[in-house]
Amino acid sequence: MADIVDIKSQRISTLLSDFSICKSCQIVDKIHNGTPCPACNIQSTVGRSYFRMSVHNMIDLMQEYYHTESSPPFKDSDSHKVAIIIFFCTLAEILMEWFLIHLMNAKKLTVEKQDEMLEENKYLKQRVKKLFPYLTGDKWQDVVKKLSDGVELDYQDTIEFCRSVNEARNVFIHKGNIYTIKPDMPQECLENIWPLINLFVSMHNHYVHPMYFDGKQENI
Repeated sequence: MADIVDIKSQRISTLLSDFSICKSCQIVDKIHNGTPCPACNIQSTVGRSYFRMSVHNMIDLMQEYYHTESSPPFKDSDSHKVAIIIFFCTLAEILMEWFLIHLMNAKKLTVEKQDEMLEENKYLKQRVKKLFPYLTGDKWQDVVKKLSDGVELDYQDTIEFCRSVNEARNVFIHKGNIYTIKPDMPQECLENIWPLINLFVSMHNHYVHPMYFDGKQENI
């Protein structure tokens, strides 16, 4: 979806994050009302959006800031597009937390236990390196590589891009160095929304969906 940056006439969240979740087997897909689930074949009677509203909001904010013209006294500056970098990093954090919540729900962890684990691992890096392997028994990078096999989207490239954007964001915030943000990075952020969204959909369907589809829900 490289041409996503050219769309101005509609909210791109309606294209990029319009995923539903099956009430029966919890698979995430482009399921619509009145159509059978591609996994369990149970017909959907009501649309159940998978992503929380903040996901859609972050995507639309990125689109809005990308197409917003600078105003005086910054008429010839695109400095406002730095916000897209921050929104993209926030989007990745929201997607990771949403996936972890669904995974912990499938494992029947109490809300109190979930809050405790998320609080102990506040930052994305902690959730990738500590909480994810604790809950799945797998290393994040190994799973990203596995999910990239046989699909057009290269999730490994997406994660590497996320890492570079996060580093640029941190240098900008903590050291005030705007030049660490490359001129083409805001556009690349928009272009990487689709593979990032699909990565977490794949993560959900790889870990969460089988627990419901097989009728097995684990306890930790």
